[in-house]
Amino acid sequence: MRAVRQRTLIIDNHDSFTFNLFQLLAEVGGTEPLVVRNDERSWRELRELTFDNIVVSPGPGRPDHPADFGVCRDTLVEADVPILGVCLGHQGLGHVHGARIQHAPEVMHGRLSPVRHTGTDLFQGLPQDFQVVRYHSLCLARPLPADLVETAWAPDGVLMALRHASLPRWGVQFHPESIATTHGRQLLANFVRLSREHHAPRPSRRPEAPQERTPPPPLGTFRVHHRELRLDADPEQAFVALLGGREHAFWLDSSRVEAGLSRFSFMGDAAGPHSAVIHYQVNPRRLTVRRSQGIEEHSTELFEFLQQELTRLRVAPSGLPFDFQGGFVGSLGYELKHDCGATTPHASPDPDASLILADRLLAWDHLERTVYLVALAPEHEAAQVQAWFDATESSLRALPPLAPLEPRSGAS
Repeated sequence: MRAVRQRTLIIDNHDSFTFNLFQLLAEVGGTEPLVVRNDERSWRELRELTFDNIVVSPGPGRPDHPADFGVCRDTLVEADVPILGVCLGHQGLGHVHGARIQHAPEVMHGRLSPVRHTGTDLFQGLPQDFQVVRYHSLCLARPLPADLVETAWAPDGVLMALRHASLPRWGVQFHPESIATTHGRQLLANFVRLSREHHAPRPSRRPEAPQERTPPPPLGTFRVHHRELRLDADPEQAFVALLGGREHAFWLDSSRVEAGLSRFSFMGDAAGPHSAVIHYQVNPRRLTVRRSQGIEEHSTELFEFLQQELTRLRVAPSGLPFDFQGGFVGSLGYELKHDCGATTPHASPDPDASLILADRLLAWDHLERTVYLVALAPEHEAAQVQAWFDATESSLRALPPLAPLEPRSGAS
């Protein structure tokens, strides 16, 4: 079966690289893109055109300056088709969704960098440390807001790519259209594939008789990947820097550090590729699961669903000195007694259970002054896991040292 052609709208931010983008997108999309300059038409006019996805091109200036970004901002706010932002477009995508723009550590004009990435979405099938061309003096500040997820990084710690947590939107800081970027064509082909998948017809479901989804098929044999860091990092400082802006983050903190007792602390979020956010209501029964692939609705009881998931994610012993190595974190309400046979006269307006399925986490061994990076993933995703380990370790080691405590007034 021939692939469905994808028509791309390129919004040109007056950049010389736009024609390179045009050529590559014509090849991988099967038809020539439509190119419109950022000061040529309004979004009201653009939305009347026929296209399947949008690419916001590189260009000079700043995305937070209307004169430089033109119709791109309205497009990023209003459009409901897949979007790829390149360089300036990447920064604009981040800015529209709450990210802060800052000066890069070093001005990059036509310089090469290797890129580490998650191996998903735009980077599916691409090797680690492939070379990319960078032309930028600005970048997005890390950590990103909760709606955005980091997907690639340069050795200098600058964010090289992101995706939106729930919308079909991606951004790359580098130039995939440059001849010196080694896998740029494949990256753009991946964007076209993602656009094609977004537009693919979905089976209809009648509201009056919703069909219950079966559990997702096994993703392979999961195992616990880990990296041990002899690093005396401060947990509070790390949480603020790495996870403080996340919508769904957790920190299981030990208030007392005693051998054999509360020795370990754990923190993480719901940004991993196998993570999920679960909300459950007892009466009427409703179980909502938000994964990276989309939102699922179930009518099963929570404990039955959890058993299915734990069976799917069963792993062999890892030898780590702590038991929590990925899994469910959250809160269970008193109303769950109903599912155990008890009477529950009170009904809460809030979810009766809210849980995160955490597939990536940081574990602090306060006794040994060690940090463990832990990921729950199939063996074939080892390269993506190592990329996350590298990026997280780099962020931890970049934390500034804590200032010494000031002595209290009157203390000797």
